[in-house]
Amino acid sequence: MGDRRDPAKSESRVAGTRRRDRWLGPVVKGVIVLNLLDALFTLVWVSTGLAREVNPLMSPLVVEHPVAFVSAKLALVGFGSWLLWRCRARPLAVVAIFLAFIAYYAALLIHVRILVAVISAYVASALITPAPLAEGFSPFLIYRDR
Repeated sequence: MGDRRDPAKSESRVAGTRRRDRWLGPVVKGVIVLNLLDALFTLVWVSTGLAREVNPLMSPLVVEHPVAFVSAKLALVGFGSWLLWRCRARPLAVVAIFLAFIAYYAALLIHVRILVAVISAYVASALITPAPLAEGFSPFLIYRDR
């Protein structure tokens, strides 16, 4: 008895995998780039006291060993991405790749929200100055004329 698989079906499956690779590859690369951005933003926000690392395994590294934090984060996500890429013929691996992309994209949106708040606060502080005590002893803030 020979191979029972239909050659036409196996060729279409290979072609389908190649077609899927064309758009799945950039998604995996996007996960890696988003992970790097997440690591860098996390370092900035934690070092300035604007946020904290929510992963209990990684939080000690952020404060005490930032280079180890970034290295570990890149290595773990890189290895996971490589493993999922190797298993990309399985539908569950493709779903996991998309879930990772969505998770890191959501994390990036949170970082952008913090960045916008920081920039807004900076701009507002440039426009607002404390009222001088000699001009009425007001503790309230007034706007500068520009």
